[in-house]
Amino acid sequence: MLTLITLTTILLIIIFLKPKRLFNAFLFVCFGCLGFSEVSFAQDQLFVHAGAGLRPAIDKIAADFERQTGTQVLIDYAGSGQSLARINTTHKGDVFIPGSDIYLYKLQQSMTVDSIYKVALHTPVVGVNKSKADQIQTFSDLTRAGIRVGLGDPSSMALGRTAVSILDASGMADDIKKNTTVYAATIKQLTLYLAQGDIDAAIISRSDVIQNSDAIVKVEINADWYTPEVIATGVLGCAARPELARQFAQYVASSAGVQAFTDAGFLPYREDPLATEIPTDKEAPLDKTAQATVSP
Repeated sequence: MLTLITLTTILLIIIFLKPKRLFNAFLFVCFGCLGFSEVSFAQDQLFVHAGAGLRPAIDKIAADFERQTGTQVLIDYAGSGQSLARINTTHKGDVFIPGSDIYLYKLQQSMTVDSIYKVALHTPVVGVNKSKADQIQTFSDLTRAGIRVGLGDPSSMALGRTAVSILDASGMADDIKKNTTVYAATIKQLTLYLAQGDIDAAIISRSDVIQNSDAIVKVEINADWYTPEVIATGVLGCAARPELARQFAQYVASSAGVQAFTDAGFLPYREDPLATEIPTDKEAPLDKTAQATVSP
């Protein structure tokens, strides 16, 4: 039987996914949760596991790749920790794009992950509901009595891990945790709580503040308290179409892909984003400044 979490995921797909990819994505989630044990998909499809907070950029990249190659890209969005567990359980999927490259390296403990390309930065800020902007103007204001704080679950999402480091470095962890009323599984869920006013403040991504500027303002966090999570993409060892998967991963890390991330409010990864961390062949990486198109 499908779990409540699975049904919720399907509902979110119905609400947010573009119609032309709705049916195939529905099948991807349903059968992904069942292990893909009895499903055969067309050869011109790719299956991508991606961090929920990366949706604005990944949707654009996938649509462009589809248009240029004719390959359908079906995406399962979830917390990066959830995606990691799902990949390990099902051994299905072609590409993994988590909110932090650490999840790719964790996955290497159980399977091969090829062609890891670093793309953008997941930079944390304190998001504040506009109704509380006069009360929360500095990070230390999160300790004030009556302030409702939301954090990401560190076992489920990249910025949840970052939040733990920030609280520890700030020296205010105990007081802020006393004010914490929710731990969300994904950054999108946490941002939704904040925008709706269910909580007053949360440690979220800079990109999520930009995308919800009508309801949320940002308070900067001391840069000495954290290292930004690096968004990266990698080709799974279980990929059914490894060459096509590598082509898509390279497109994600191309100039067009990086631009999609910056348009969504992410900061670009400044070092060579197409430097392959784990070389798998003699082929030179694609030029990072000239990858606006991909041959089918």
